[in-house]
Amino acid sequence: MFLFFFSLSIIAPFIDVPSMVKSGKITYHSLFFLAEKENKGVIKVHGGTLFDYYFVFQKNMKGQERTKLVIYEYLKGLKNLIESQNQDIIIEGTSYIINERTAKKLGLKKVQTNSSQLIILIFNYFNLAMSISLVKRKLHLPNLSNLNTYQGEVSAIKSKEVFIDKMISRLDANN
Repeated sequence: MFLFFFSLSIIAPFIDVPSMVKSGKITYHSLFFLAEKENKGVIKVHGGTLFDYYFVFQKNMKGQERTKLVIYEYLKGLKNLIESQNQDIIIEGTSYIINERTAKKLGLKKVQTNSSQLIILIFNYFNLAMSISLVKRKLHLPNLSNLNTYQGEVSAIKSKEVFIDKMISRLDANN
């Protein structure tokens, strides 16, 4: 049974992501930044998947270079998303990587994590572990006790656009 769930968690993004993109349920706003279709004024965002990392990273890239590329693409994706949305739309994402201080700099605030989101992340734990390990080029197990959900109105995120642009420029200069 364990092997079944492990295999399903690893294989699913190679099937789910392309089919959800094709059906319009998910849109890429950069290489590693995906957003669901708006639902009741909220757009849920997701980071890159194992599918993305597997096909994008060059084999000779170091872990630090991969990490910078991921952050760069997250910021580009966030910027692309807010430029295409109304001011009152809410952007929401759950992460075990971003801390509250960083989220605030991006115009986001910490909110209660939805229990169904937590269950989905627990179910996908092996996939998350493989994804982050692929980024870092070494075994890395996500610490789900650091899991937080953040959200912010597009207008609040746009008010931090100067900070976002500076981070993009800084990371782009290092690529």
